[in-house]
Amino acid sequence: MTLIALDAEYGPKITDITDATQSFFATEPLGKGVLAGGFAVDQRACDPTDAPPTSEGCTRPLLYASHRFWPGVRLFSVETGRDTIVRFGNHWLLGVNPYAAGDRPFMGEIEFLDPDVGDRLLAVHTTPPSLSLVDTSLGATGEPLNDPIDSVALCHNPNLMAVHRPKQGEAIAFISCYSDDEVAAVALGSFSVIATIPVDDGPNELVVDEARRKLYVVHTLASTIGVVELDSASPRRLQMIRRIGLGG
Repeated sequence: MTLIALDAEYGPKITDITDATQSFFATEPLGKGVLAGGFAVDQRACDPTDAPPTSEGCTRPLLYASHRFWPGVRLFSVETGRDTIVRFGNHWLLGVNPYAAGDRPFMGEIEFLDPDVGDRLLAVHTTPPSLSLVDTSLGATGEPLNDPIDSVALCHNPNLMAVHRPKQGEAIAFISCYSDDEVAAVALGSFSVIATIPVDDGPNELVVDEARRKLYVVHTLASTIGVVELDSASPRRLQMIRRIGLGG
């Protein structure tokens, strides 16, 4: 894990790096000796009137990082005034044994359902292919519970996610499934898949354009960018309506 200060005197500057000997993502927390890797990071919102003890009254951030090759997340922070990484515990996010499946890696993108509240975390599981909803509300000790409370199956090899939060209507999580050339659309109110959108080869990074009500999908293998309609008034809603790039 690398920490970069954006307000350094001469521009962005690396202020801390945790290397393999410090075991941030070095080996699986269960002691299998396999590299656990890292994939995504998101910050939990903090309420000064009800702050986790590790946040020191919201003076330092509480962050979540997904392990790429272990089915869970690690919590960490940044030490106030020193710009150094503070490591907390690892948390398993599956109620089943992912080692029974032959595919790896395990974890993909993570993002808080409501960035301003931080009591629910969305976590993409590459193996088995699914999206989990994790309860990150504060427990009796004042620390987040980090308990999975719901999950939904996805298309094969899901990795990245973008959340569409319209001013009116239900929020939708879009997850790119690299191997199936599809994007799964999960309605976050009912927590169910409402569409699986065919796209070009190797869908990867996703970006929601709220102003234009469009989803942009980067296709790594096809060398194109797909445009998916999000306007609820359009008859082609949740369909790829255009491609940019080769053959476009």
